[in-house]
Amino acid sequence: MNALTLTVVGLGSSLAAFNKAWEIGTADATARISFATPELLWQVMTAKR
Repeated sequence: MNALTLTVVGLGSSLAAFNKAWEIGTADATARISFATPELLWQVMTAKR
């Protein structure tokens, strides 16, 4: 089963996660899409989707 995680996090947290993945050479097992604010999340996830 495939999983996608939608999160609302700040830029600092996103960059820290990227740096961690870059240093260890692997990413998390699940796909992740992060948004800076809940408003941006809802702008993308409209009823048409």
